[in-house]
Amino acid sequence: MTFRRQLWRSAAFGAAVLVLSCIQACAGESLTNPPLPVLSGPYLGQTPPGLTAQRFGPAAIHANDAWFWHSGPGFSPDGLEMYWAKLTPSGPFQLAFSSGRDGQWTEPARPSFAGNSDENQPVFAPDGNSILYVSGASPGHIVRVTRTASGWSAPVSLGLPGLPSGGFGWWFSVVADGSVYADGDLRRGGQQDLFRFQRTGAGFGPAGAVSVNSTAHESAHWVAPDESYLLVSSDRAGGRGAHDIWAAFRLGDGTWSQAVNLGPAVNTSREEGSPSVTADGLYLFFVSKRARDDGYNPYWISAQVIDSARVRAGIP
Repeated sequence: MTFRRQLWRSAAFGAAVLVLSCIQACAGESLTNPPLPVLSGPYLGQTPPGLTAQRFGPAAIHANDAWFWHSGPGFSPDGLEMYWAKLTPSGPFQLAFSSGRDGQWTEPARPSFAGNSDENQPVFAPDGNSILYVSGASPGHIVRVTRTASGWSAPVSLGLPGLPSGGFGWWFSVVADGSVYADGDLRRGGQQDLFRFQRTGAGFGPAGAVSVNSTAHESAHWVAPDESYLLVSSDRAGGRGAHDIWAAFRLGDGTWSQAVNLGPAVNTSREEGSPSVTADGLYLFFVSKRARDDGYNPYWISAQVIDSARVRAGIP
C-alpha cells in the first residue's frame, strides 16, 4: 500500500463510502455542496490566522462523506486563485479550483486542463502564469500548464528522470534555480524518502537523497524557493502521533539541520501533511483530520510558527 493510501484513507472513510457514491464531476461543474457563499478578496476573503492553526474556508469547500482533501491549497501569488486535489473512494485523484479574480469567488469546479488519471498537488509558478502538478499520465510525473490568451495550455512534462529504484510519490517542490524535490519509494517496506534533482542546462541530474531522510516515512513536503528551509510530513520518533509536520533548516555548509517538530500549534495526534507557505511568506497551509472534520481538510496558521522552530533548532 502506498503512502497516499496509508495517510489519507481511513477505516471510517472506507465504511462511509460503502453507502455513498463518489463525486464524478465534469469540467466546469460544481464540486461542492452547500453552495459557496459570496466571498471576495485574497484567500477567499478569510480572516488571517494567528499562531494557532485554524480550519480554512467555509463549509462549501470542506470534505464530506464522499471526498477528502488530498493536497493543501495552491494559491496564485496574489491569493486570488486556489487549486487543490481531492481524494475520492474510487477513481483517480481529482483537481479542483476556484477563482476570485472577478470580485467574487467561484464555485469549485474541475479545471479545463484536468485529465482522467491521478493528479495531485497543483502549485503556481512564482510568476502566476503557469501551474505545475503531479500527473499519473506523464512519464516525467510532474507537468506544467501555461496561461494563454485563450485559457490554459495542454500539460507538458518537466521530463524529470526516474528514481534509482521504486516509484515516485505524490508531492514535489520546485525551487528558485529550477531544481526539483520529489518524494519516492525505494522499496524499503513502502516507506517514502525525499530526493533532489538538480536543474541543468539539458534538463535534470540524477536523484540525490536529502539528508533529512530517516528510517521513518518522509513525504508530503514543501521546500522554500531559496532552499533556506523545508517542511516535511513524517512519522519519525518524537512526534505527537501519526504523521507530524517537521522543519529542517539549511546550514552554512549547505547541509540540513536536524528536523524540528512544529509543535502543538500545528501538530496533533491525528495526521498532518501536505504543507506549503504562501508566496507572500505569511501563511502556512496544511491538511489534517481533526475534531468536527468529516475528512481531511485544509488548515492555516501564521508562518511565524516556522521562525519559532528555527529558534528551537538553534539556527541564527
